[in-house]
Amino acid sequence: MQKWLRITLIVSGCLLSTLILLWLGLALYIRQHKTDILQQISNKLNDRLHGGTLVIKDMDPSLVRSFPNVSIALEGVSIRDSLRNMQQHQLLDVARIFIKVNTFSLLRKQLDVRQISLEKGSIYLFTDSTGYSNTSILKGSSSVQGEGKAPGRPADITRLQLSDIHFVIENQLKHKLFSFDIADLKGNLRN
Repeated sequence: MQKWLRITLIVSGCLLSTLILLWLGLALYIRQHKTDILQQISNKLNDRLHGGTLVIKDMDPSLVRSFPNVSIALEGVSIRDSLRNMQQHQLLDVARIFIKVNTFSLLRKQLDVRQISLEKGSIYLFTDSTGYSNTSILKGSSSVQGEGKAPGRPADITRLQLSDIHFVIENQLKHKLFSFDIADLKGNLRN
């Protein structure tokens, strides 16, 4: 029995060491290819925007947040509508976004986002008196939505988490204003 216990401990220790080395290797890969991955994230998210701009100030791998998976922390993220100067509100302005990435998709040089966590910021949904809404930038074009998507394929982003977010819905057309402070909210998305 003593021999089997020792062999089991050695094998499990080797497997755990291999897993940690692979995990650190992926984190190093993300650090070395920071600009490419940031460009992929920006392109993927900008493909879904229509008439708006996405601004990301910085990106770093987050090693501890989703072990053994890899998370990417985006700092200073904002989504601006093309008519922002008239409205004086940004659709999204958050200090930090954690994106949980499927680690096997990184090996295929594709980015597959599984979870998004937004922290410390604001979401402002605005509709002016003419009926124009800043959420129209999230609809994207029909050609982009149809490309590369197999029917029945689940959504890229399956989980959403909000933490310390100020959420505002202003509808000038219907004279309504809703303002919420969200301390912690978790949800699942389905296609």
